[in-house]
Amino acid sequence: MRLHIKYEEIERRYKALGDKSDKEFCKNAGINGSTYYTRKYIKGKGMSLIVALLIAEYLNCDVKDFCEIN
Repeated sequence: MRLHIKYEEIERRYKALGDKSDKEFCKNAGINGSTYYTRKYIKGKGMSLIVALLIAEYLNCDVKDFCEIN
């Protein structure tokens, strides 16, 4: 099983909330900004379930809205 993260969907949603950058989003969501940034720009890197849940909680959505299981 492989998890595909749709970072563009995360970005669309956090910008709709008013966050202007990855750094601001990560701070507000309570996640490590440098780790998020690294994983976002290295192809094929996913994220831990706890990070995905923190993001979903902050964005007020379901994890399935920005993750696909292949």
